[in-house]
Amino acid sequence: MSPRFAVSIKGVVLIDRRVLLLKNEREEWELPGGRLEAGEDPVACVVREIREELSIDVCAGGIIDCWLYQVLPGREVVIVTYGCLVKGESNFVKSDEHND
Repeated sequence: MSPRFAVSIKGVVLIDRRVLLLKNEREEWELPGGRLEAGEDPVACVVREIREELSIDVCAGGIIDCWLYQVLPGREVVIVTYGCLVKGESNFVKSDEHND
């Protein structure tokens, strides 16, 4: 049987020439984004996730990178990152999903 991996779509969002990062429940800094839902377009996923996590709208560009990441021992996730530009105001509000 072929290995199967969860897919997480992340956005590289620049605000004032800095990359926006969020601290997760494992106390690790990460890019905003989340799990790709069945049948969901990856670009729509990153736009949706960033809106949910930060209350800002972005326009997703091309893929920046893709890699296999070991989240926990025995648990791997395929991470796909897109470059994202903020549409409108860049005043974000962090959701309860992240610590910082």
